[in-house]
Amino acid sequence: MMRLKDLMKEAMLNQQYERPYEYDFLTQCLAPLFILPNDLRGKVKILDVGCAESAISKVLASQGFDVTGIDINEWDTGKARFIKANFLEHDFGSEQFDVVIAISTIEHIGLPAYGQKKLDRLGDLKAMRKIYELTKIGGVAIITVPYGRPHHPPEFERVYGYDTLWKLIDIVDWEIIRLDFVMYDESVRAWVKGDPFRAQTKDAVAMMMLRRP
Repeated sequence: MMRLKDLMKEAMLNQQYERPYEYDFLTQCLAPLFILPNDLRGKVKILDVGCAESAISKVLASQGFDVTGIDINEWDTGKARFIKANFLEHDFGSEQFDVVIAISTIEHIGLPAYGQKKLDRLGDLKAMRKIYELTKIGGVAIITVPYGRPHHPPEFERVYGYDTLWKLIDIVDWEIIRLDFVMYDESVRAWVKGDPFRAQTKDAVAMMMLRRP
């Protein structure tokens, strides 16, 4: 049987830059689920928002969880259910999830990137509200976004600072379980742990685990 870290490494198709730290954070957040026996894992509903270009959905579904991946572009999610749709426009009906995952996704929603055709400057805030609504009471959302110094054109992604990150979180009544930062330190040429103030001047990532109370 593969170890959890090995499974998540398998899910990480892009292993460059900050991505290993995002997946390590995801691994730590998901670790309690892997204590469950196989016959109970199918009762855990997981939604992977922006699932393309990663194998998170495929790997989690292979471990017995009830996984749905949604993306605007076609993608192979293995045993997981796949929905090809714009996340903001798709109607999930009354369906809710125990865990919602959005790794490096929120910052792109509503911008002309990855084939999105409708521009919505408030797309990230709307996505956070929708994720909250799709999360069961007591369930969690695991989300990562770029933070600090922009390194891509604004038409491709939003990059958050201290104030805009809190605006993103506070759009609904999330309970913050974890909020971690990693940043690239030029002096050591490596990604290191940071805080929201030092990371504002760096190429950085904010990683959060949020609970719906």
